[in-house]
Amino acid sequence: MNATISTEGATGFDALSRSYSYVYQVPWHCLGYSTLALVYGAALVFFVGFMGSLVIYLSSWGIDQANSANMFDSRDPAFLYVKAPGSF
Repeated sequence: MNATISTEGATGFDALSRSYSYVYQVPWHCLGYSTLALVYGAALVFFVGFMGSLVIYLSSWGIDQANSANMFDSRDPAFLYVKAPGSF
């Protein structure tokens, strides 16, 4: 709607009617684009969650490795990950 108003100098009602008429004229395109956006969004959400989980896992692993080398005077670093989400 913003593109219609800015490029053609149309009114708000004209922009609204054009945007809804596009949905009614080519419903399969709109459905396909919506499905594609949903699949792409789901893949991105999974990737971000996976990378966050990987960072938490690797940081926990690194602290455990440092703890096994007696760098922390055998203090238990588990309290650092009390509120961390579970890993995939």
